[in-house]
Amino acid sequence: MDPLFYSNWGLTDHELQTIPPALVRSFRKPGVGSFGSQLRNNWGRLLMRDAFNSELYAPLQAEYVKGKEAGSDIWIHKNRYVYLLARTWSYLT
Repeated sequence: MDPLFYSNWGLTDHELQTIPPALVRSFRKPGVGSFGSQLRNNWGRLLMRDAFNSELYAPLQAEYVKGKEAGSDIWIHKNRYVYLLARTWSYLT
């Protein structure tokens, strides 16, 4: 089976020190904070690696876990916005 790649936020403490200030400001919300801020209700730190709030949509998360256990699926932790425009898809096929 071909591997399936998943990509979602998953910052590290080191990356909190190195990401551009403009990116940090774009995620700053009143009363919540920004990247790495502790969220209420055991949701973990905002968009940090292995935090509950940085998991995939539940059905996809379950599929990823199955694929990971089977040794076929790969998670890519992102630390920047990702923009794939429709015209770039032809380069990926």
